[in-house]
Amino acid sequence: MKEITRSLTEQEVRVVGFLLEDSAEGERARLQRWQLPRSTYHHIRRRAYAEGWVYDRYLPDPRLLALPWVSFMLVRPFADWTGPLLGALTRDPQCVHLVTGPNLVFSIHWDGQEAAGQRRWSLFQKAGWVAGGTRITLEAAPGSLPVYFDYEGLWAHLVDRPGVSAYPRALVRGMSSPGEASPGPMTSRQAWAVRYLLDRAAPQRGPPGPRRPGGAFGLPSSARRLLEQGWVSHRTILAPSALPPYQGRTAHRTYIVVGTPRPGARAEELFQHLVGECRVFPFLFAAGPDRWLIGAAGGSRDGAPPEARRPVLPTLGIACQDIEIFEGDGASLVPQIDHRYDRLLAGRSPIEAP
Repeated sequence: MKEITRSLTEQEVRVVGFLLEDSAEGERARLQRWQLPRSTYHHIRRRAYAEGWVYDRYLPDPRLLALPWVSFMLVRPFADWTGPLLGALTRDPQCVHLVTGPNLVFSIHWDGQEAAGQRRWSLFQKAGWVAGGTRITLEAAPGSLPVYFDYEGLWAHLVDRPGVSAYPRALVRGMSSPGEASPGPMTSRQAWAVRYLLDRAAPQRGPPGPRRPGGAFGLPSSARRLLEQGWVSHRTILAPSALPPYQGRTAHRTYIVVGTPRPGARAEELFQHLVGECRVFPFLFAAGPDRWLIGAAGGSRDGAPPEARRPVLPTLGIACQDIEIFEGDGASLVPQIDHRYDRLLAGRSPIEAP
């Protein structure tokens, strides 16, 4: 990884915030609100993607793919068995995200059955690859994944910009009307549109290069309709370790906290305490029935006055017990599979455009 020797400019900060906001508002109105000249915005946007500060993905509703169970695994592998473990995870078509770091492997899997997560975990334990770790499996439903790789809150806090536009963004949307049903089997048109979107956002094969934006402009009508209905959502993802600092502030450390909720604890109350009194803005929050997982980023704030905020660990302890904390420096956490939701379609027959 190349050494970062400069700081972000005010205009760069605004452009990154613009991209993470990902608002449905028209570009002209948004540029005026962010006080960005159009030419400046497009120039810095190209740089942001080329330097890997941000990248885009389309996130399908897991229920649309008939994969309603989401498993998170945090594994401390035996050093001499890391290779076989990573090989098995990489070959697993249900693995959509895989990050490795010193003594840590973090993976996310979308499955068709709840038992699949337990079978996967048992397999790794029986193989003798795992020294420790934990697993959380939950059903993708409104409220179970209230924050899913949404970095808008983190960025606003890092650069001291008041307010957010859409944070927190969930993986699964709530129903817009009481009688609205969950998605049923995909039609051929929907299946083609999902494949089109996921393939469009997948990294290009071949040598590494600039990661291009995957916005909604110019999409086929069937793909736009999926986005409008909320069955697929667009997400701009921040890569904090690739960013230059801003006024001495960084968010280069990643923390993943897992705990068992105490009787009567509510995930939404803990989230409000974190973003309110603690000034912590999770990019990931998974609230299973018996285990909760929170992903957050932090780092240095050189030159910034100390924040008056509520201590984080005691706040977590009020809502959770048996708390485990996994952490790593951003430069040492290496994505092996980086939000590759197109992998979920690998075993399905290609579908021609309807």
